[in-house]
Parts: sequence; C-alpha cells; structure tokens
Amino acid sequence: MTLTNAELEPADDPCVVSPQDVFRNRLPALLRPCGCIIILCVFTTACTTTFFYRHMDWLLIRFVEGYVKLDEPQKQHVRADLNRVTAALEHGLLPDLQAMLDRLAEDNRRGVMAANLDHYMQQVEILYKRAARLAEPGISTLALSLDDEQKKQLFQEFARRDEKFVRKYIARGEEHARERHFRTLRKNVRKWIGSIGPEQGLALQTYDENYQANEQRWLKSRQYWQAELKRVLDRDASDAKSARLTKLLLQPQNTWSPDYRNVAEQNRGVGVALTRQLADQLNDNQRVKFARQLVKNQQRVDSFARAIATTKRPETAGPQASLSAAKAALPPASLAHKADNH
Repeated sequence: MTLTNAELEPADDPCVVSPQDVFRNRLPALLRPCGCIIILCVFTTACTTTFFYRHMDWLLIRFVEGYVKLDEPQKQHVRADLNRVTAALEHGLLPDLQAMLDRLAEDNRRGVMAANLDHYMQQVEILYKRAARLAEPGISTLALSLDDEQKKQLFQEFARRDEKFVRKYIARGEEHARERHFRTLRKNVRKWIGSIGPEQGLALQTYDENYQANEQRWLKSRQYWQAELKRVLDRDASDAKSARLTKLLLQPQNTWSPDYRNVAEQNRGVGVALTRQLADQLNDNQRVKFARQLVKNQQRVDSFARAIATTKRPETAGPQASLSAAKAALPPASLAHKADNH
C-alpha cells in the first residue's frame, strides 16, 4: 500500500512536543541535521558555541555522511544551505526561542507555568514546524541529487539503524521498554526540579501506570515512511516528485499507522497531565532549581545567537544551482573510480 497525493497533503495533527517525540516520532531522518542545529541552541555549553558554529559545516557533513557518502558538490551544497539556515535562525527562530524562554522564566517566578502550559506547547509546536520548513528545501535538493549508489547506502543505513533500535528497545519486551522510559523520565525530572515530593511521586506513578510502550508501532510506521521515501526517490525527476518529497518530509505523521497514532495520542495525554501536575506542585526550592536550569539554557541560546552574529562564515554559491551544475560536470562514477586507482 502506498500513499495517495491527498494523504500527503498537510493535515491537522496533534502536538507532540517532548524531545523524544520530536526526534523519534515527528522528525524524519533526512530532516534531523537541521533539528540538530535547533537543539544545539539549547544544549550546547556557552563556552563552545562559537567553536561549534565555526566548524558546523564539517560537523554537519560528518553527520549526514553517517547515512550516505557525499561527493564534493553535495558537500558544497550542505555548506551553502547551512549559511541560509543560520541566517534565518539569527533573524527569526532564535529571537522567538529567546522570547519564549524569557516568558517561561517569568511565569516560573510568578508560579503560573501550569496555567500557561497549553500556550507553551503550542509555541514549541510552532517552532518545530518552522524549523522543519526551514530545513526542507536544502534537504529535498540534497535528497534529489543522490545517485543510485548513494540511495542504496541511505536505505541500507536506515535498515541498520532499525535493527539497532530493535536490539535496544524492542528485543527485551515492552515491559523493559516501559521501565527504561520511566527511569529516563525520573532522571530528567530530578535534573530540572531536584528532589521529588510525595505528591509528585504519585503523579509519576500514575503516569507510569498509564504510559504504553509504543516502540514496535513506531518502528513499523518508520519503515513505512522509509518505503514511501524510496518510492519517491526512485521515480523519474519531475515537479510532482519534488512536491511529493516535500510533503513526505514535512508531514511524516501522515504515514503513521492508526494504532501507532492512537497510542501516541494516549501517551501524549498522560504526558501533558503529568507536566501540568509537576508544574502546579513546585515548591520554592524546586522553583529555584528550575529557574537555574532555565537560565543555563537561556545563556546557551544567547551564546549561539552571538556566535552567528559575530562569526564570519565563508560565502558559497546558491545551493541548488551550484549542486546541479557541479554534479553535471562530474565524470561518471566508473571513470572517477578508475582515476582514483591510477
């Protein structure tokens, strides 16, 4: 079974806002390079953001080559598109992320985070969608430039990572997956608010009782998305092919199976309830701890924004034009291989 054009049209979809959901459920592998840039804004230490930014093109290429070996024109495309993305971050996403963190800090100080939780969930969803739209043109251009050998590498790597996911999350059963998820959750809660009080412990226990392991359903949906991507990339070049790829990248939830979607929605509901309870039950010490963690992330975002503003990156030609022209000038792969061997 394959998707129709109508099924790949944008559709109203539920917000999925936890970091695990954004990177596992919502963000296709081809979009994760830009996702890594966005998350860098929050999780990179302030003392290293300038260094990271100066070397981001090399790091990003290395990340992509974890999936597929790029030729030199494709590497140039990645560098050029990175300039476009970081410029858009500087003048759009980063200021909005900074403003949201500032409002969150103020709401924490006033003790009204729980009341405004829906607003922050909506803002995170909006930022995610903007990041995906920002990444998509460059990712689509790169994906459409892959030759047959590169496409083979890409889907072999998808299969390898799927097998690794099975060994890590599925092979030992759903109960083990649930326990692992809950241990990680408690660790993250302690990181942000410190010691967990009795009422918060009960809220976590309620979450644990209602959360359903969804890894196996997710994997099936992921493999279906991969099959759709392969079908699109194997088609002859056309405007329809490009449009279909764009929809597949920006609307991956349209390839979710109904059972996966239902369980994801249920888990989202219990996750929202837990977040609301924890935010509503913070004591003074926990509020201070949360504020300190938030300040660290505000500083990291500010540091990354300054790195973009003050660090000069090399100018490159426009990504799509340079990629298509440079690839057209390359010798056939067989000739290049012979040249390398002589």
